[in-house]
Amino acid sequence: MKHKKALIIAGCLLLLVLLAITAIKIFEFQTSASHDQKPTYSIQRIHHTDDLVESGKIVANDTRLLHNPTGQIDQVNVRDGDHVAKDAVLLTVYDQTVQDQVNEAQNALDKAQQGLNRAITANNKVIDQFNKSTDATERETLQETINKNKDDISDQTRDLQAQQTQLTTLKNKVYQSLLAPFAGILTIINDEKTGDPVITINSDERHVQAKVTEYDYTKLANEHPAKITAIATDKSQTSVVRNLSQVPDTTDKQNIATYPFTVPVDGRFMYGQSVKVALPQDEIKLSAKAVVTRDKQLFVWRVNSANKVHLQPVEGTKKNGVFVLTTGIKSGARIVTNPDKSLKDGMRVVK
Repeated sequence: MKHKKALIIAGCLLLLVLLAITAIKIFEFQTSASHDQKPTYSIQRIHHTDDLVESGKIVANDTRLLHNPTGQIDQVNVRDGDHVAKDAVLLTVYDQTVQDQVNEAQNALDKAQQGLNRAITANNKVIDQFNKSTDATERETLQETINKNKDDISDQTRDLQAQQTQLTTLKNKVYQSLLAPFAGILTIINDEKTGDPVITINSDERHVQAKVTEYDYTKLANEHPAKITAIATDKSQTSVVRNLSQVPDTTDKQNIATYPFTVPVDGRFMYGQSVKVALPQDEIKLSAKAVVTRDKQLFVWRVNSANKVHLQPVEGTKKNGVFVLTTGIKSGARIVTNPDKSLKDGMRVVK
């Protein structure tokens, strides 16, 4: 009995020893593995902030309603949708009232010409009489008459020339033309009362009309690069911001202020077309946790091509958990976003 009990105790002791040895081996293995394992950190490739995208419409630089000259439409040379060059004759009108004035002026001119002709003929007779006279007193009287006639003829000639100028001016107004003030595309409708054509011209030069909210106003400026893409056709063009207003749009009924701006475009876009305006942003934003402070200076852990880290000085501002970078590192670089005190310069990190 005692021998059996001794065997049981011996067996238990042996089991305890084996368990202890196993535990030690497991601990040594884990410790060894932990020493060999590389630290694991989150690595991020930084990029500029996403483009600011606004909606817009294509409009003509100049849209002008043209006013027909006074008179009756005589001839229309264009149709709705036509493209015309600057100074093209769009239509002509005939003014009967002016024609009546021309007739009156012509009659007055004819009478004045007849009067001048009579005065010249009469004076020529006096001159002939003067040439034939041998009496000194008579010749003196005739000379005075000739001089007076010459003055009268000069006055009548000047009046006649003025009437001729007036007549020419009136004749030019009988038929008047409506000219295109600039090159562009026409929109023509007929007046409901008179039936006369009403012409609007849209300039060839066009631009995007868009708005930016007060929250994004500081993200663009005049000459800021922009990419315009037509929603319907995917046609695109690069350009720049122009005419960024400092005054909000008073017609906008939103609860936030919006500020108009324009972007010049070429003829690949149609009037009225809906487009998107993408405005690239130079700003780079990081998680504030990625930035560490050493001796009152800000750094990030930059990861090189060999996955080794190095402290990189940076400058910027922290706000609401975000660090807005101003200098120190460029877009495309990789950084550790969750650094800890274990990181050392030159340490290889695992993504």
